[in-house]
Amino acid sequence: MDAAIKYRFYNTEIVHVGLDLNGGVTFEGPGNNNEEGFKSNIYFFQPKVFVEFDLPFIPRLHPSIGLGYSIINSKFTGPVTVNDEYLEFSTSGGLNFDIGFAYDISQQFFVQAKYDLVNINGEATREINGI
Repeated sequence: MDAAIKYRFYNTEIVHVGLDLNGGVTFEGPGNNNEEGFKSNIYFFQPKVFVEFDLPFIPRLHPSIGLGYSIINSKFTGPVTVNDEYLEFSTSGGLNFDIGFAYDISQQFFVQAKYDLVNINGEATREINGI
């Protein structure tokens, strides 16, 4: 699940500059292509500045680039062996660069495709049976 809010604060006929706040969550439980009993929860938040372009020759297509920081918090739980419980908590983050485009369906709605590249730095803590 993912949601985003974009706000343009500088506009010209060809260039728009703004803020993009994006957040999401992923839940995977047993039976979702995981080992039996293994669960994962991943939360992310991606604030960034974007530049979007209007192409005079294709008015509905808007290429864009963005630069920001990604924060990712994850929790993995489940058995490693029959009697062990494995827990891992991880918080990481790093610079985020994206490139993509939006296509206007109408004045109020658009579809967007983006490729995000995140340079992740982080730490993880692990527990096996409370150790």
